Amino acid sequence: MAGRARLKSLSDLRRHLASLINQAEAGELDMASLSKLSYSINVLSGLIQVSDIETRLEQLEKQIEDKK
Repeated sequence: MAGRARLKSLSDLRRHLASLINQAEAGELDMASLSKLSYSINVLSGLIQVSDIETRLEQLEKQIEDKK
């Protein structure tokens, strides 16, 4: 794998996973590694989603508090 991927958003994760799948299909990455990396990407995806929801909730709570 050339360089490090920046995995900060769901779009980043999607592109990275697609790249890994392409590598596996080309025989450049074994299926066991693809499976492990896919699992890690799935975990990171969940964390990003929860973090985004948490940020949005905090913003809404601040807006409600500002209106009081």
